Amino acid sequence: MLDFDIRLLLIINILGIISVVFFERKKPSEIISWILVITFLPGIGFIFYLLIGETASLKMASRFGQKRLYDESQRKKRHALAPDGAAMAPAAGACAADDITAKYADVVGMITRQSAGLLTRDNKIDVYTNANDKYKALYDDIQNAKESVHLLYFTFNADHVGNRFIELLARKAREGVEIRLMYDTIGNFPYLISHFKTITQAGGKVFRFFPLINVFKVNYRNHRKIVVIDGRVAYNGGINISKSYIGEHRRARPWRDTHIRITGSAVSAFQERFLLDWIYTSKERIDFNNALVQQKYFPAPEPGDSGSIAVQAVASGPDAEGEHIKYGYMKMINLAKSSLYMQSPYFIPDEAFMLALRLAVDSGVDVRIILPGEPDKRMVYLISRSYLNELLRLGVKIYLYDGFIHSKMVVMDGEITSIGTANIDIRSFLLDFEMNAFIYDKGFSERCNDIFFHDITQSRELTPEEAKGSVLRRLVETVLRILSPLL
Repeated sequence: MLDFDIRLLLIINILGIISVVFFERKKPSEIISWILVITFLPGIGFIFYLLIGETASLKMASRFGQKRLYDESQRKKRHALAPDGAAMAPAAGACAADDITAKYADVVGMITRQSAGLLTRDNKIDVYTNANDKYKALYDDIQNAKESVHLLYFTFNADHVGNRFIELLARKAREGVEIRLMYDTIGNFPYLISHFKTITQAGGKVFRFFPLINVFKVNYRNHRKIVVIDGRVAYNGGINISKSYIGEHRRARPWRDTHIRITGSAVSAFQERFLLDWIYTSKERIDFNNALVQQKYFPAPEPGDSGSIAVQAVASGPDAEGEHIKYGYMKMINLAKSSLYMQSPYFIPDEAFMLALRLAVDSGVDVRIILPGEPDKRMVYLISRSYLNELLRLGVKIYLYDGFIHSKMVVMDGEITSIGTANIDIRSFLLDFEMNAFIYDKGFSERCNDIFFHDITQSRELTPEEAKGSVLRRLVETVLRILSPLL
């Protein structure tokens, strides 16, 4: 019996390795990592691979491909109906009207060609570095909603913070406002859909992005945080709906984050992304080729909502052909001439990203990164720390925030800023559904530089001695780093 069990495990391991090597188009580092896991964890490693392997489920890969094709067809229908003007102006034509977008026409064009992220130039943006400020603004906007409130969150906890919004959404639904709420099952665990019955009983609609019962979807998480109100106001950034974000996390305190509120033509891109994800999840039919749908969900900005900030909204995920947000980050790194300031709660880059940072430093760019000093996820934190000694040797300045920083912000030369949901890690670039705003504006970018340097006053600069750490810690970090392409 024991011999049979050993032979069975051996066959399972061989099948797993064959699948990794021959049936999946993975990077060499990922292939090596999976082979090590399957080899040294017989049986368990193969199950682990089936659950979270990047493309272990061919059915899921095919389904995401179908979603991409459907999204593209719907997008073309909407754009065919969209009025001429700033809202849907082609990026190439928009560049000549603005110094920053003209200077970085190659960035604008690359993002447009890769992700269909059209440039809009008539936006206003408020930036929040405190969850309470964001919650107050969001609450007021929802209170004033007349037509629709659409919310997509990775985490929407039914705690004392979330319940306040649940009650408000239910009240607005009873008033006849169209309420749609979507959340990620894994990100919202252990809260169940029953926690939102107050909204559904009032006539609102609530869906989980993926049901928990489908194990092949465990590895695909909708990490987006999108709110669109009446098609005129959009929110995007790192702040979910949870008491953790107001400093009540059980361990990671204080909590620092960044979120933005947008009015202007860029709102239509966030509305479009929400509705495409909603259609995929709920199976509700919303015809983008309908003029009434266009008028209801994609209205032209009102005069008071228009500004002069240029924005491209960029979505990425397993339903996209390419790591669009990562490519945008790397383009910013490659073009930087004087400064590059980055914030991310997790830092697990691939080889190309590390090389881009090295070339920037060698070109004389001031590269600084703020990371958490206090982790929320210890294993991911240890993997992130395994890169710090190498970064210091390259000449990157590393600061550890006095608490947990969840902000996802990159500022280049005080001219281009990216704020959104994407972390600087392999999972966020490749597996998670994300959305970022790439913002071309000196005034806004200088404001973000001020935020960055204020955060430095709340941080300590990492020394080579601290980065090196003990022998035991370096050993643990090295082992975990081998697995980083899988996490």
